[in-house]
Amino acid sequence: AAEPTVTRDIRNGKINYYRHFYGTEAVDWMLANRIAKDRRQAVAYGRAAIRAAEIVHCTRGHDFKDEELLYRFVSEREKRLINPETPLDYVQLLLVNPPIIFSVIAVVLFILNIPYLLPQQ
Repeated sequence: AAEPTVTRDIRNGKINYYRHFYGTEAVDWMLANRIAKDRRQAVAYGRAAIRAAEIVHCTRGHDFKDEELLYRFVSEREKRLINPETPLDYVQLLLVNPPIIFSVIAVVLFILNIPYLLPQQ
């Protein structure tokens, strides 16, 4: 899906937000492009986009709102981590998820040390 022209780089204090947009601007864009008939319907479409993991709030702290809140489109890489499809996606999911990796390492170390943990006869 093509990103609307509403995305841009935004500086908020000392933080740069790359390719983000404000909720109010997205609502305005949907109205201007006749995607939604009113602001309420545009907010509903924005919330549906969040549920479908197409967009996300910059800190993941808000649902979609017609307010000056920052959102961005979810990258293809992030989508593959949310819903892995290929073996490589599953490997990347393991590598970016430390609790899983540490658990696998702990289990492997335990299995390798079983002979030393059991009493010798």
